Amino acid sequence: MTKPRMDNDSLTAYNESQQAWMLNQKVKTMVKNGLSALVVCCAVLVTPSISQADIWNGFEDLQPVSRLFEGDLQLTSTTKSYCDSCVDETCTSADCCTSTACGCYDSIVPNMIGTGGLNIPLRFGSLPVAIQSQFTRVSNNNSVIPQDRVAFGYGMIDAVDTRGNSGEATISEFNLILEKTFADGMISGTVILPWSHTTLSEVDGFGLTVSEGTEIGDIALGLKALLIDGDNLSISAGALLELPTSENLEVPPITTLINDAYYLTSFLGMLYNVNEDLYMQSFVSYRTQLGNNELTGMLAGFEVEHPELLMVDAAIGYWLYRGEGSGITGIVPTVELYYTNSDEGYTGTTEISSAIGGVDYLNLTTGVTAIMNNKSSIALGLNVPLRKGFTSAAGGTNTDQNGEWSLMLQYNHYLGR
Repeated sequence: MTKPRMDNDSLTAYNESQQAWMLNQKVKTMVKNGLSALVVCCAVLVTPSISQADIWNGFEDLQPVSRLFEGDLQLTSTTKSYCDSCVDETCTSADCCTSTACGCYDSIVPNMIGTGGLNIPLRFGSLPVAIQSQFTRVSNNNSVIPQDRVAFGYGMIDAVDTRGNSGEATISEFNLILEKTFADGMISGTVILPWSHTTLSEVDGFGLTVSEGTEIGDIALGLKALLIDGDNLSISAGALLELPTSENLEVPPITTLINDAYYLTSFLGMLYNVNEDLYMQSFVSYRTQLGNNELTGMLAGFEVEHPELLMVDAAIGYWLYRGEGSGITGIVPTVELYYTNSDEGYTGTTEISSAIGGVDYLNLTTGVTAIMNNKSSIALGLNVPLRKGFTSAAGGTNTDQNGEWSLMLQYNHYLGR
C-alpha cells in the first residue's frame, strides 16, 4: 500500500506553517534569554560578591541563541564590517570582509549623542527655588555594542530654571567614561565619573538664593551584555548603578537632605542596520531609587524619594562617508529622539513639593559624528525640547523641559584597534 502524498499547495502550506512555528519558538527563546540576562546584570550590580566565573555561568544558557540562526549571528563582534567589492579576483568570499586588500574596512559603531543629564528639579514647600538634580542617562554617549574605550563628554545647557520665573542659569556638564569588554567581547563594564558647573548644594533658606559652582556627581557603574550580534540586528541588555557620591543638599537653617540613596537603571538596547549606510539605534530604560534620602534639622524624620523615570530613546544615522587609512574615515549625521516620563514628582514628605507632578520630556538631538583613523570619534550635537508645559505651583515650573537648548561635544578613543 502506498502512502498518500500531499499536493504542491498542501506541501507549501505545511512548510510555511512549520517555518512560522520555528520562528515563534526562536522569538520566545530570545525574549526569555533577554530577560534572563537583564536579571543577571542587575544581580551583579547589587551583589558585589559575585565572581567573574559566576557571571559567565549565568550567561552560558544564553549561548544557544546564536545557534538558532545557524551561523547568521555572532556574539563577540564589537564593530561592523562592510565591503564595497572584492577588488582582487583571488579573494574568497570569506576574505572579502576580513582583508583590506580585498576592498574592505572595519567600521566603528557610532554612539548615540544624548540629551544631557538634568533630572526633575527639586523644591522645598512653596519656596520659589528649583534645585537642579542630575543623573546618568544610559543612552548618553553610548552604543548597544560592548566596546573598549576611553571617552570624555561636555554639555552646556542654557536657560535652566533655578528660581521659577525669576531665575535661570547656564549649566555645564562633564563626564569621563571607561568601558572595558570581557568574556570574549560579549560583556562590558563601564565606570562613569560625572561633574558639573551647576547650582551648588547649599541654598540660602532665608534669602532664597542659589549659588553656582563645580561639584562631583554620582559615580555610575554599568554592565552591558550582548545577546545577539548579527549582520543587521544587535540586541543588548544591562544595568547602570549610580552611587551616592555627590554632595548633600543643604538649606540652612531649615534642613539638610542626606545623599544616601542608590539609583538603578535597567535597559534593553537595539541596533538595526537597514542597509550598509542607514541604521537605527535605540535604548529603553527604567530608573528607580534604592533606599531613601533622609532629612535633618527642622524636617528630621522625613525621607525623600526621587521620581521613577521611564526613558525611550531612538536614533537614526546615515553613513555619508566610510573609508580606511588615516584622517577622517567616517562621517555620520544622526537625528535622535529622547522621551522621559514620570507619573509623579518627589515623594516622602509634604515639605518636599510634589506639586510639579509628572513630567513628559520630549527632546530632539541633531548632530554629526566624525570617525578618525578608525580608532577614535568626535561627535557634536544640539538638543532642543519639542514641547513645553507649565505649572504655577511652588512658584512656577516647566514640566516638559529642563532648559531652552543644550550643546554637546564628545570624544571617544577605542582601545586595541
